[in-house]
Amino acid sequence: MATLVWQRTTYSDARQEYPAIYVRWDDVTAYLGCPHEGDPVQDARLIQGLLESGAPTWVQDAPGWIDEHGWGLYHPDSRGQERGFGKRQKVFWLMEQTDNFGTWRHVVPVAEVRGRIWAEDLLEITGHQAKTAEEIDDLAEELTTKYREDNPADLSSWLDEMGYDYRLLRGYIDPKNLLVFDGADNSFQNLDYYPTDIVYEYLDSQNNWQYFVIQDQEGNLFADRIVVSEEFVDLDEWDGFNWRTGSVGLHERVHKVLKVEGEVVDGMYLVYRWSQWQGQQPDALLLTKKELANHLEELGRDVEEYLSKIAEFDD
Repeated sequence: MATLVWQRTTYSDARQEYPAIYVRWDDVTAYLGCPHEGDPVQDARLIQGLLESGAPTWVQDAPGWIDEHGWGLYHPDSRGQERGFGKRQKVFWLMEQTDNFGTWRHVVPVAEVRGRIWAEDLLEITGHQAKTAEEIDDLAEELTTKYREDNPADLSSWLDEMGYDYRLLRGYIDPKNLLVFDGADNSFQNLDYYPTDIVYEYLDSQNNWQYFVIQDQEGNLFADRIVVSEEFVDLDEWDGFNWRTGSVGLHERVHKVLKVEGEVVDGMYLVYRWSQWQGQQPDALLLTKKELANHLEELGRDVEEYLSKIAEFDD
């Protein structure tokens, strides 16, 4: 997959200049594989491409603009705080659920997801000297032509006769220049050209890799983008032995929700729950103020005390 090409610049609103990131339209098209049509899903892919290519993390929820030359994002406050909120922010992907409120949902920091290729059942071809993209492309074309002409009954023997070997790929892998054989159309390809899914991967309690797909290669989005205040109220209380919320090893905190899918919201809160135990992933509740009060009551917390703490950063 191509690396997104971008440049640093400034953006002016006629009153002030702001640090900005800019991508020319040719580079936008090269990265997306098609022209930009104003689709928010395309914007999300561009933002992910910026993060993967080393852009500053403030692009995660920055306002933007377009002009005749390209697509850009600017940093509304050079100190890292968004004007209008006066708060530092955290940005999460909240996994899609049937219910929008009151349901525990997997939660992933935006900065911890990346584009990866689903390589299941592809064969990596080894034993050759091709290293660069051009060398791999040339070898892939040569081998595809010969393979289709020879139409061998056994791929392994055919490769062995030419001094090549292979290994079976599994799961998600990073985009890279790699010669692979794709049995779907009996062709040799450069893995780097395969489309990517945006995924979050983690080790479960059995040390097996698991993953959440945030956005697939078709552009289907399976999560909501949530912006919350970095400031939070901790719900943990001391039981005489441990700080906890609920069972030993579990912890919860409350953030004010600032935006959901780019829309400013008010009166909504994110209850973020995490565990000390290996393999247990953080999850969250998206709640109204009334639902938050009910949640606090269920936890056995002093509702008025905690709501007053939350009100300190609710203004």
